[in-house]
Amino acid sequence: METSHKLAIFFDLDDTLYDHLVPFKEAVREVLSPDESSLDFAELFYKVRHHSDVLWPMYLRGEIPLEETRVRRLELAFAEYGLQIDRDQATAVQAAYIGRQYTIQMIDGVREHLERFIADGHKVGIITNGPKDHQMSKIRGLGLDQIIPEDMIFISDAVGLAKPDPEIFIHVNQKTGTLADNSL
Repeated sequence: METSHKLAIFFDLDDTLYDHLVPFKEAVREVLSPDESSLDFAELFYKVRHHSDVLWPMYLRGEIPLEETRVRRLELAFAEYGLQIDRDQATAVQAAYIGRQYTIQMIDGVREHLERFIADGHKVGIITNGPKDHQMSKIRGLGLDQIIPEDMIFISDAVGLAKPDPEIFIHVNQKTGTLADNSL
């Protein structure tokens, strides 16, 4: 491969560079002390993510506030899973979950791969959906801001476009001077 064929490699943040399940599991344990013998955290978290995806467009349209989106997804997911939690419990789980997302760790091997891609001359960036301040706090908590330049970090709320809309990828290529054909 010639050196002129360097790639632009963009990563998602949540559940790609760190495991989203870890802070969720810790938050549920802290707030609810559930009977874990019959609790499948991964299945419950999948339901939370599903309801988040369903509610997110309403948040983007300004129909419901961000915090309501976050608490409501927990209420709906727990109810669907067969566990009843009240509004106060859902709010407490959400607060504990958010707090833990700023002290997260990258998945084993991620840092080394990012550093290798950069050392090999590839452009490396992040394209993530979510609120700008929240996503940047996670990026800083992971130390990614020390590895990836700010102009290679794209957060949906800051850009005004969200994945999977193809427009966000076009925007990223334009802003970074990269080509879609050479981007992963």
